[in-house]
Amino acid sequence: MIRESAMYGRCLGCTGDVSAGGGLFALVNGLRDPRDARGRRYPLGAVLLVALCAISCRFDSFRAMGQWAAAAPSVTLVRLGLRRRGPFGLVVALSADTIRRVVCAVLPGGLEELLRVFVQKAEVVAVDGKCLRGSRDAEGRAVMVLGAMMQDGTLVAQQKVADKGSEITGFAALLSVLELQNAVVVADALHPRREHARVLVEEFGAHYAFPVKRNQPELWKACRKVPWERVRASSRSTVRAHGRIDTRVVEVVGFAGLDFPHARQVARITRYRTVTAIRKRSREVVYVITDLSAGQADPQRIGEIVQAE
Repeated sequence: MIRESAMYGRCLGCTGDVSAGGGLFALVNGLRDPRDARGRRYPLGAVLLVALCAISCRFDSFRAMGQWAAAAPSVTLVRLGLRRRGPFGLVVALSADTIRRVVCAVLPGGLEELLRVFVQKAEVVAVDGKCLRGSRDAEGRAVMVLGAMMQDGTLVAQQKVADKGSEITGFAALLSVLELQNAVVVADALHPRREHARVLVEEFGAHYAFPVKRNQPELWKACRKVPWERVRASSRSTVRAHGRIDTRVVEVVGFAGLDFPHARQVARITRYRTVTAIRKRSREVVYVITDLSAGQADPQRIGEIVQAE
């Protein structure tokens, strides 16, 4: 998640000094601190860097971040911006509660921008929402975060969903800061919305590939009515791994009968799975709509794009 270039040429495992005048250090220290000036025990940049480093090591809950900080060597915490205190020069590690308060206060005011700075132009971007583990408050409400990832798994944008909002309302705001010209945006079944398709194509100059499930009943019925028995454009792939045999058949047809902005093609993806140990077989059918033309995306290409979802 945190590249060496973002750390201004050095990673956290280096023995030399890390410049505080550029890269990720300059970015976090340039953010506006939302905390009251009284009672600030730790620098804002240090807290955020500890959180980001913990996440990059797969400590992805606030409790786990606190455990990472407690186990980190003092020299590492000092290099991240924490100060030595007292006559013995001890470094007091951050607690999980402190990290939680600071991160929740900063999002979405600017923390997600730290993950966008050193990103190459994306070809495929996947949008998904998640609930942060360990983030529930006294009333049981958890922090919801909407993220955008490249096909290689790199997180390129992240935004907290407003307390009274939803993933749907945060979709355009999340993507508005990315360069999406000619990129393909894929998302889960919550996002095949007409306004999302219009924003992507008309404002961002991007393309979309949206899965259609039963939560969109009319659109789902329209996809089912396509005369699939006559379709000849298809691709087939099989993967054997982890004791399973996964076979995927992608069928694509140009279809102008969909009441959906800019839709040009409909795909039917049939997934067959066999668990070899017990010979258990399953079958799943997913429909996908896209504004990509047949010349821009054949069945094999659509299958590769949807894998990012």
